[in-house]
Amino acid sequence: IASYVHCEQPDKAIALFDKMIYENLKPSSITLVTLLMACASTGSLERGQMIHSYITETEHEMNISLSTALIDMYAKCGHLEKSRELFDAANQKDAVCWNVMISGYGMHGHVESALELFNQMEESDVKPTGPTFLALLSAVTHAGLVEQGKKLLVKMHQY
Repeated sequence: IASYVHCEQPDKAIALFDKMIYENLKPSSITLVTLLMACASTGSLERGQMIHSYITETEHEMNISLSTALIDMYAKCGHLEKSRELFDAANQKDAVCWNVMISGYGMHGHVESALELFNQMEESDVKPTGPTFLALLSAVTHAGLVEQGKKLLVKMHQY
């Protein structure tokens, strides 16, 4: 499955997942994360929702990687409400998880939500990383918020 995804053949990866389920083989969290990445990269919301349903129905253990992959898939497919719902429900949030949600807001033009979430990140125990600032700077640049971009550059040097 990972090889198909790596070779940009997500349909074959998903077909193999379907075969795994048919054969009563239980996919690992890594397999599910890989499949969700394929759905995110192709914008396949329906397939991603099916994988999410599988995770829920089988009561698959929700770890931080799987949770983040779901948040990312929904965000990249434009389903920001569901993405945020999963983000808020996540028991653990590392910098990658925060970055995925901030980036999702930014890529869909929700700059204020991205900045608001960044402020919440700063108040949490998780420190912003390079990708955090990259996502924010991209969002404010596309929105033409030059002054906000300057403030972010100053903050970046604080970390």
